[in-house]
Amino acid sequence: MRTLSKRSPDASPARAAALVCLLALLGQGCAGPVRLLPLPTTAPATAVKTDRAQMQGDLMNFADDLITSVADVYGDIEKRATDPKKMSFVQMQKIEIASSALENAVNVHTFAGLMDTVVLITLMRGGNEDPSVAAALGEDYPAVMNMLTSQQETAWKLAARYLPSDDLLELRAAIRKWRDDNPQQRYVAHVHLIDFLISDSSYQGRSRNPGSIFSLLFIDPLSQLDPAVRELQQSRDTAERMFFYVQRMPLLLSWRVEQQYHRMLAAPQVTQALTDATAFTDSSGKLVDVAAQMAKTLEAFRTDLETERKGAIDQLAQATQAASDAAIDRAYQKLRRAIFLAVGCGFAALVAYRLLFRRSTRWR
Repeated sequence: MRTLSKRSPDASPARAAALVCLLALLGQGCAGPVRLLPLPTTAPATAVKTDRAQMQGDLMNFADDLITSVADVYGDIEKRATDPKKMSFVQMQKIEIASSALENAVNVHTFAGLMDTVVLITLMRGGNEDPSVAAALGEDYPAVMNMLTSQQETAWKLAARYLPSDDLLELRAAIRKWRDDNPQQRYVAHVHLIDFLISDSSYQGRSRNPGSIFSLLFIDPLSQLDPAVRELQQSRDTAERMFFYVQRMPLLLSWRVEQQYHRMLAAPQVTQALTDATAFTDSSGKLVDVAAQMAKTLEAFRTDLETERKGAIDQLAQATQAASDAAIDRAYQKLRRAIFLAVGCGFAALVAYRLLFRRSTRWR
């Protein structure tokens, strides 16, 4: 689990003072992602008396807790998600909640940042009650809702430390009214309390009403300070916010890069290209199989040819041997008959000679 370090309100002065010269060059540019509100030259008489540094520290600590919880819950869902749509939805909510929480934590108007944080987590949890969200998250829906519910309770408890009960009731009513007026609004992470004041004419007069939460949006807690001390305090506050924001920005950037990477892979053109590449790989595999089969066939043909050649040679040798034996046998039979004939003729000649010799002897 990736955890974020807690911010202590007493640790800011030593580090911040070393950056006063740098901030003179950077100005207020380091607070670029923060939504700025106009500051009056003097604070209203009804300004809330509170420890501004402690409130800022509590707000930053809550942002760290929220980002850590979001990273744990949504990150676990990402690891197990196989549906590209579910993956995209989870990444979008994770980035929106974390970036908005970080933006609110470094708001130069501490009360505005505190109330915007309450607005953020309340609207996010309310928006996730939509049936389409439950369908998109499936079995992971209870884990997300439990996390958002827990963070919502913590956010309201944090607001109760610095806001009276009447202001909390007015804030709840304003959030409920905005949700009723915008029932189809799905992307609520970047909705701020000042948007209620701008979009709803019924709130226009409340910004000047000392008893309204909208008057807190315009409180300048440093308005009673000496101008030089005020500039130094603003520089120190800006340095602290800058450190807090810059230390956590790499995490959000990595999430953004990962989100764009998955979106690119899920694009139809890329999906088709990957499908074609897979088909080509499969075809190449089949071609290799065909080549291997052909090699086996050629090897079998060579083996069969060798066998046939040996068989033909053996058959020819056997035929030649048989023909030779037959010829020898025939010659032997002829020779045998010739010998028998010659012996018979010789014997006959001998018999004839003796018969003739005896007659000649008698005649004499």
